[in-house]
Amino acid sequence: MYLVVLFAAASCTNELTMNRKTFNLEGDVKLVTETRSQGIYDRNWNVYPLNHDSTFRAEQETFYFDEDGILTHSELKDMTGKLISKTEVMYTEDGNFDGTKMFDSNGKLIETCFVKQLSEEELKMETKDASGKIINSITEKYDEGLLKNKKIKWSNQLKEEESAYSRDEDGNETEIVNTIKNTEQASKKTIEVSMKVKNLSSDVYGNWTRRALYNKKNNKCIIIDRKVVYYE
Repeated sequence: MYLVVLFAAASCTNELTMNRKTFNLEGDVKLVTETRSQGIYDRNWNVYPLNHDSTFRAEQETFYFDEDGILTHSELKDMTGKLISKTEVMYTEDGNFDGTKMFDSNGKLIETCFVKQLSEEELKMETKDASGKIINSITEKYDEGLLKNKKIKWSNQLKEEESAYSRDEDGNETEIVNTIKNTEQASKKTIEVSMKVKNLSSDVYGNWTRRALYNKKNNKCIIIDRKVVYYE
């Protein structure tokens, strides 16, 4: 499982926002579209498409930034271009990150993620559904504005998820370790998936345009093709 980082805090002047730095982007980026698909790899880390895996849903996600580099919203679509959901990013009057609201394709509210605590090193949030029922709590830890650890605790107390990120000197991810704990007494189980991250191509700004996440337990991988659009 690859957990896409949607909620992240980064330092920008005196404000704590979601911005280009959060995504480790260079240049005046306007939007980023990531297309995720399933693949397999060989002993030399070469990747090949895998088109017949019914357990994996290929999809596209686009992140939009304003001219100051602040993330404003994102859209999730299927491979036909049909909208699945839209997430709006909220900020306080002072410009600090204040959470997100997710809507379905018809504009109906699905869930709201509220910031409970925010600093340069740590972000704590709580997610509620449209009726106000708590879904989960999220804790994210940062190092120089980049995510290094993310924990999700579900309100039913039956499952916990954690993702740990290793990075190189340029801030690029080199490994992601995802741990899922089922804490239900009758079926206690911990699943850990370690994934090697390798950037396969980059544009003239040094932003990666193709990336692979290699599952170390088998020969499967997730291929992410990314289109980066810049302000002129």
